[in-house]
Amino acid sequence: MNLPLHGCSSYLLLSFLFLLYPLAFSQPSPDQNATMIKLSQLFNSSAAGWDVTKQPNPCSWKGVNCRGGSLITGLSLSGFGLSDSDFLSVVCNISSLQSLDVSENQFSSIPHDFITNCGRIGGLKSLNFSKNWLHDSFVGFDGFVGLEFLDLSYNRLSGNISLLFDELVNLKILNVSRNNFEGVIPSNLGKSKALEQLVLSVNHFSGEIPEEIADSLLMFYSLEIITLYFDGWIDRGVHGCESLSSSCSVVPRVANYHT
Repeated sequence: MNLPLHGCSSYLLLSFLFLLYPLAFSQPSPDQNATMIKLSQLFNSSAAGWDVTKQPNPCSWKGVNCRGGSLITGLSLSGFGLSDSDFLSVVCNISSLQSLDVSENQFSSIPHDFITNCGRIGGLKSLNFSKNWLHDSFVGFDGFVGLEFLDLSYNRLSGNISLLFDELVNLKILNVSRNNFEGVIPSNLGKSKALEQLVLSVNHFSGEIPEEIADSLLMFYSLEIITLYFDGWIDRGVHGCESLSSSCSVVPRVANYHT
């Protein structure tokens, strides 16, 4: 039996609305809702538009990414003007979290509770702490077995990095440029066979590029070591860049150097 044209239109419209119904009325779980409300209370969320009285579904808030309209998978708090990083430990209550971007804020430290609790989230793949005021040294990233992207660039972090990233075996991109790290480049950075990009520029590293890192490039042709800056004089070939072709360059901080 053939439906009239207006009947077909009504049927299609009802079908479309039926498909949209779960998305329109889906909500995060009560636990995730409670976590997001607590986060909105811990920092000045009005500038971000995080107002549960106006929009009760956190999946509709600025910087909140959800899967299926109900499962929170990402938070992008870049440029929110945040200075107190204590709230970060609360973020770790979101067990479905896959990415966290808190770049371009004014954090001076990463809470130990954040490292401990978020390190247990197996699905967390991306962390961006770039362009903050992080300073001094920190204990490193314990856990985070699924982490693939880590950006700590444009901070004031210092010390030796030999054990900071030891457990990040699935890391693909690591950027620690524009800090005050020093010492030798640790060979364990080559433990991650997935490593594709390693950015170490504008620090105070010394010594040679470890064979493990060079071997990763020669084996997978994917590792990019972008401009290593060393203090003092540079003698070509000393640091191992000659085997890495155009993917690696060593530049001294002084204008005059050996050629």
